[in-house]
Amino acid sequence: MLHVAVHGVSGERLDLELQPESQVKAVKQHIELVWSVPARFQKLVRDVLVLSDTDLMGEHCTAKGTPFVLTMVLSLASAKEDLESGRASQQLRALDDLASLGPRGGAISVSLLCAHLGDASPDVRRAAQRAFSRTAGRGDECAVAAAVPGLAARSWRARLGSVLALEFVAVQRDAMVLEVLEGALEDDSCHVRRAAVQALASLAAPSDRVVCLLAARLEDTTCWVRAAAVKAVTAVAEWGDPHVVALLGARLAEDKDRETRRVAMQALAEVAMPGDQCTLALLARQLEDEGVVVRRSAVEAIAALAEPGDGHVAGLLSARLRDDSPKVRMAAAAGLQALTS
Repeated sequence: MLHVAVHGVSGERLDLELQPESQVKAVKQHIELVWSVPARFQKLVRDVLVLSDTDLMGEHCTAKGTPFVLTMVLSLASAKEDLESGRASQQLRALDDLASLGPRGGAISVSLLCAHLGDASPDVRRAAQRAFSRTAGRGDECAVAAAVPGLAARSWRARLGSVLALEFVAVQRDAMVLEVLEGALEDDSCHVRRAAVQALASLAAPSDRVVCLLAARLEDTTCWVRAAAVKAVTAVAEWGDPHVVALLGARLAEDKDRETRRVAMQALAEVAMPGDQCTLALLARQLEDEGVVVRRSAVEAIAALAEPGDGHVAGLLSARLRDDSPKVRMAAAAGLQALTS
């Protein structure tokens, strides 16, 4: 029997008893079982010699009775090759292995995963997100440092992945992260801009400057960026802030996209003061919209902002009891009940 001592680069040690005719790949299998390092990521080194999987252990043991010492070195080259192959099956295999590797993958693993958090394939995106969640956590400074360079990538999907990664691992109010996210608000890709809006709202402390940065995206040329900006501004605003209410009211009055208007109505219901007549008037204009979702959202927002016993609001809601849509009628009935209870 051979006594094999495997040393990891982090200082850990694994002792094994193996037959001389055992192959090197058997050692890798033991390492994978104990240390959760996939065999494909292992390089076993004897002095300066990298052993092949099919080498026999006895071929390299020259002194009887002394431990056969190996060093396990991590190599993610095969994962990088699979992820860059463009073949979903290979990419998913690599991502599963990186998930098994977890934090041991370090900055290299984070960089590889960031590039696929925004992948075109939903399956690859989900696998990358799963692997990333097992590799890095909130406050991981190494992961933050590994994610930031991706914001300069030529591929918008790689830049998107870096923004998503930063939102996941950065701590709130990290000045460096907030600065790079601020730059991403001007990205050429609408997908990156939307992700930057959401990340900034999640990580920044509420302030007039943050509101101004996010408010600028209310004028974005892409509707889903504007909708994300509406939600983000609401998240960082103080209740009753007249400036924010005015911004949201303008978006509601001017935007041609129904989803953006719907989100703006929900936001106004959260931010505006109860009984705000100007806001109620803006909401009332949406009651005649052709979209059922818009009319229903208008009814719900009006009911949320109305003060108890408001006769004018009661009249608006009563008129919606004759709406063509049963969903709008149900919302109006619920609003009237809340108004009079």
